[in-house]
Amino acid sequence: MVAFASRLIAIVCVFSIASTLVNVKSHISALPVPSPHGAYAVDWDGNLIEFDTHTLEVRVIGPTLPFVGLDFRVSNGRLYGITDGETPQIYWISPETGESTPVEAVRFEGPLPGDVFSIDFNPASDRLRIISDADMNWRVDVGSGRLWQDGRLHYEDGGKANIVAIAHDMNHEPSPRSGMTTCYGIDALRDALVVLDPPGDGMLRVVGALGVDVGPLTHFDIAGHDTAYLVTVLPGERWSTLFSVDLKTGRATMVGPIRARGPLRAFALGLEHSH
Repeated sequence: MVAFASRLIAIVCVFSIASTLVNVKSHISALPVPSPHGAYAVDWDGNLIEFDTHTLEVRVIGPTLPFVGLDFRVSNGRLYGITDGETPQIYWISPETGESTPVEAVRFEGPLPGDVFSIDFNPASDRLRIISDADMNWRVDVGSGRLWQDGRLHYEDGGKANIVAIAHDMNHEPSPRSGMTTCYGIDALRDALVVLDPPGDGMLRVVGALGVDVGPLTHFDIAGHDTAYLVTVLPGERWSTLFSVDLKTGRATMVGPIRARGPLRAFALGLEHSH
């Protein structure tokens, strides 16, 4: 964990120095991003941005909160985010403006355990799963505010885990009601794609090596049935880089750097409509 924290600090320092030397505005386009390949993220300056996962063209939407996790909820199509700190809070966010509204039903008693967090809605049960690099594995009903502390994230053999991002497949509209969805995760210690099997127990199973050295600023999401993308800050880089991920093998393929204002704090793919 000490080495992990040191790497996070190094990333921030590199960006702070580089931001004075590079005019990042030249990389930001004022043009709207085409819908079918749209992704949303929070940049290092706290802006909600939208970018195309094919062309990597970026559009700044507007200032928002420093969210550490983002996800679209299939059941209502809304974008949600979570903040950490002494008083963590879940919000729903306007994708058009970046303005956020707290979800009053959900109340946390004190800080969340961990330093790195990820959220993702189960499209079948409509519950929000929250995980952290401290093996936290919680489930929330954002409608009622009910919270379940599920089994801590772990491997059957007792090996150490460092899950920094999660996402469910079958993530499209209308939401599937068969319960057939898989929760995948990114283990930054093993640089591997894993599955939570089952999520409620926190049991982890490795799918395969990513082939990429991922760090603490790593995010992951799945659109539709199996369109998976990962963003991470590669060693020595000051931007987040986008990768597509093969859910069958775990292999990550580079798409390219996302020329936003520094590393991304949070990331979510837009919803796909099933046909």
